[in-house]
Amino acid sequence: MIRFAIIGTNFITERLLDASKHVAQFKLTTVYSRHQHTATEFAAKHQAEYTYTNFNALCQSPHFDAVYIASPTSFHAPQAIALMNAGKHVLVEKPAASNAIEFQAMATTAAENNVTLMEAMMPTMTPAFTKIKEFLPQIGPIRQFISQYCQYSSRYDKFKQGERPNAFNPEFSNGALMDIGIYPLASAVHLLGVPDDIVAKGTLLETGVDGCGQLLLQYQHCQASIIYSKVNDGSHLTEILGENGRIEVDFIAQPRAIRFAHRNEEMVQLDVGTLKPTMSYELTHFIALILKRHNESTINTWQRSETTLRLIDQSRKQLGVHYPADV
Repeated sequence: MIRFAIIGTNFITERLLDASKHVAQFKLTTVYSRHQHTATEFAAKHQAEYTYTNFNALCQSPHFDAVYIASPTSFHAPQAIALMNAGKHVLVEKPAASNAIEFQAMATTAAENNVTLMEAMMPTMTPAFTKIKEFLPQIGPIRQFISQYCQYSSRYDKFKQGERPNAFNPEFSNGALMDIGIYPLASAVHLLGVPDDIVAKGTLLETGVDGCGQLLLQYQHCQASIIYSKVNDGSHLTEILGENGRIEVDFIAQPRAIRFAHRNEEMVQLDVGTLKPTMSYELTHFIALILKRHNESTINTWQRSETTLRLIDQSRKQLGVHYPADV
């Protein structure tokens, strides 16, 4: 049994805790929040015994072994580094840090303290993603990766009314690419590797973060085209096109339905087995790493997380999106 603390009492944490019901070796013991009433209410709801509002006290707590960090992105690196220096294992929500330099410091800290660090990039752990990788050789040389993730943000109406929710605030290292564009980008890195070049175009909002955009990744023999948005709805379809066939993915952020066809043949649905909540797979994998005393995942490797962030850094520079954490 691995005892967990959580940082962040938001909807993504609720989803993780729902997924944890499918993970026998997970036990929530500790909740951290800046406000005691929030920590107390959340802990009572999820049967956690301990609460903290002082971060330094949290780091020194004997009541947990690992922590799930789901705070705003700008807090990921400093919180993770402090906790790893205290000997805690860290599962950090995507994006793992504000930029690649921060993540490099996180990986160095994990190695120095011999603790486990993993970015919670959930789709790459799923049976559906494994099925994609299994069938890639059958479509022949890959020529195009086309992925779209456009979802009208639940916070965008407040933004248009003059409020400044965290989701559109550069102080928290946010924006559409960091929040949802990262899913197809990270998937391209997992499946195709490191591109030779990346070109980014997008639309900035009044706060200076991107509301929507497009990425073009150039590889030696193929291209990846990514469309993302938090200011309009759209298709979630991903297509991987090869000379000998193609693969369709229903939703690259949470893949559950995969279709495949050889060239000039009808699409067929691939069997991905019995599906559990998407986040249960990453949680199971992370706990296995801890129990095996592995610092790094072989799937969500430190190199892949750093590469994805480096590509985002390059894209943000082209878009003109700057965060205080970049200084």
